Amino acid sequence: MKRFAFFVCLAALFLLIPAGISAVTVTSITPSTALNTGTTSIQMNGAFISGTQHYPGLVYNGNSIQGTACVATASLCTSNFVLNGQPAGSYTLYVDGSPTSNIFTVTGTTTTTATPTQTTTSPVGPATQMAINSGNSQSATAGTTVAVPPSVIVKDVNGTPVSGVTVIFSTATGSGSVSGNSQTTGTNGIATVGSWTLGTVGTNTLTATSGSLSPVTFTATGTGGGAPTISGIAPNSGLNTSNVAVTITGSNFIPSGTTTVSLTRTGYTNITWTGTATSSSQITCTPPITGAEAGVWSVVVTNPDGQWYAYNNQFTVTSLTTNAPTISSIDPTSGLVNTTITVNAITGTNFARIADGVAIKLVNGYASDLTGSVTSVNSAGTSIAGTFNLNNEPLGTYQVCVYNTATNYVCGLSFTVTATGTTGTNGTIIVRSAPSGARVFLGNTDEGFTPVTLYNITPGSYTVEVLESGYNDYNEAVTVTSGNTYTVNPSLQQLSDTTEETTAPVVTATTVKTTTTVKKSTLKVPTSWPSDTPASSSPVDPAVLLGAVGIGVMLVVIRRP
Repeated sequence: MKRFAFFVCLAALFLLIPAGISAVTVTSITPSTALNTGTTSIQMNGAFISGTQHYPGLVYNGNSIQGTACVATASLCTSNFVLNGQPAGSYTLYVDGSPTSNIFTVTGTTTTTATPTQTTTSPVGPATQMAINSGNSQSATAGTTVAVPPSVIVKDVNGTPVSGVTVIFSTATGSGSVSGNSQTTGTNGIATVGSWTLGTVGTNTLTATSGSLSPVTFTATGTGGGAPTISGIAPNSGLNTSNVAVTITGSNFIPSGTTTVSLTRTGYTNITWTGTATSSSQITCTPPITGAEAGVWSVVVTNPDGQWYAYNNQFTVTSLTTNAPTISSIDPTSGLVNTTITVNAITGTNFARIADGVAIKLVNGYASDLTGSVTSVNSAGTSIAGTFNLNNEPLGTYQVCVYNTATNYVCGLSFTVTATGTTGTNGTIIVRSAPSGARVFLGNTDEGFTPVTLYNITPGSYTVEVLESGYNDYNEAVTVTSGNTYTVNPSLQQLSDTTEETTAPVVTATTVKTTTTVKKSTLKVPTSWPSDTPASSSPVDPAVLLGAVGIGVMLVVIRRP
């Protein structure tokens, strides 16, 4: 009976060799013996095809010990065998279901002799089939995971589970996503995907593949999770000169399939487009509002299952002609004179595009407006970047203005132009006048015409003179201290006619009077000759004429040209 059982076992092992796999030749094994108290690595030496995978096993009196699959070189294939508690005895080495001439001896304290009724268990062969194990035909709310992660079982030609086989799980388009898509079968031949999140409402499919094995497909039904809700939209306005990207937040959005978003307003055609639900609580999209009518619109989200929600009167379409820009901040808030500063952002609302002529300016009450250069405007019309050239600009505080058009603009923020050089070393003098264009002298130095800013002035006392033809001269003493700015701003007085009608040919006196602030001259009126008979004309002494001419010359010399 023992001999009969052995031949039955041998015949079964031969059946394990799949068609097309050639038997290998094993000439020796190392080691050839081991205790039944641990795991032993057996090195099989012989003739192999390099790169092929083989499945070794040990058989003794109806008892089979399966080794791990090994990938061979041309002359070697190594497999691990768990010998814990295995019966002691002489085992025949099988490779790919075929016996070899090699014997491996398991030693131990006990030896088990198989009874004639035992059936020989053959070593596991290569994987030949894959089937669904669990997790098929489930249902869950679209956008959520199924309760049971799908799994497959891999077996050999005799239906024995095969371990160590890689299985890839992948979803079809619109069928959601998986985590842990690459799995390896365990000792039970089962591989389980990490998780499966359903996509669209309706049928979703998941496919498992493994090499040349026939793939298997799971199905699951995605259901609606109730009507969506909307809690916010950002930004909540946009200029109708271009489309604007927005993010809609809420709940019960379906992250697959076609989500429809609309802007609705009574009396106007709906503005409708397709959005993308990136999660069950967020949608990103770009409303096509170019050319749309300015005003307040409602936002409507419709899920793929047809359920919808209206967020009433929550999005405003603006236009250049009906909505003035607003400004809320500028970065930075100051810049050094004689430099070009970069404006990182002027923030606000309703900014026009560069193509529409948006402009930024610095404005004060005594100098020409300083127009900056706009480098970018974001699509929402809420942020402008650009530059200002502060070369020779007066120090002080300016208003920041944004112009959509010449008549549609806003001013209001403050920007400060500060002095150059080491802080606190020298001072600054700002000279203005009414009228402007008067010549300015600092001491004896000609500094140009008003308005003018004199930078980097060494601390000390100075006289500022302001001269303009047809006006009285103006001078003012100033004391410059470190780090401070002084302003000289006179309203110049026009010269008056100083010649009066004379009644006598003789000038009896001449007086020139000056003050600390105004240079001017005064002529005394000559007295008349005492006479009882009025004359039609009075002779003038030549000496008097010469004296008058001399006085005139003195007056000219007194005035600085």
